Amino acid sequence: MNAPCWVTSPPSISSGLLEAVAALVARVTGHEPAMSPRVSDRLARLVSPLDFPDGVGSGSIITQLHAIDDRVELTLRLEHDRVFATPQRTASANRCFLNDYVASVTLPAGSESLPEKFVREVVAGVSAACHAVERHNGKHAAPWFKIVVAVAYEAVPTTP
Repeated sequence: MNAPCWVTSPPSISSGLLEAVAALVARVTGHEPAMSPRVSDRLARLVSPLDFPDGVGSGSIITQLHAIDDRVELTLRLEHDRVFATPQRTASANRCFLNDYVASVTLPAGSESLPEKFVREVVAGVSAACHAVERHNGKHAAPWFKIVVAVAYEAVPTTP
């Protein structure tokens, strides 16, 4: 006796979900995200620049969606080049972890939108990460508690 064999199509990322993620990224960065060329209907990546309020360094929100099995996994992270500064106000080797942020959610395949709770957490989390140094320094008035940040790498002048 032969058992029935069910063939299912592989999951894909819906256009509605992609639009919802793009809208979220634009909301937290103030910039429309660029979408990397899609390798397949199962993998998408969006990138948008992010400005820090103190103007030191640069950042990006990078979002990756991956459809696998019967779900879509979404990971959003803030990448930046900010490090803690030395007392001489030069870049140290210590990453400014206060500005780090990562969020992820797993959705059922075919989802057309993001959960409101996730959207609220991302909006609050990215804002908190962007203003973390400013918030810390506002709470600690004594100069020895203040944090100074620098850019992790400086542009090296090239000689012709």
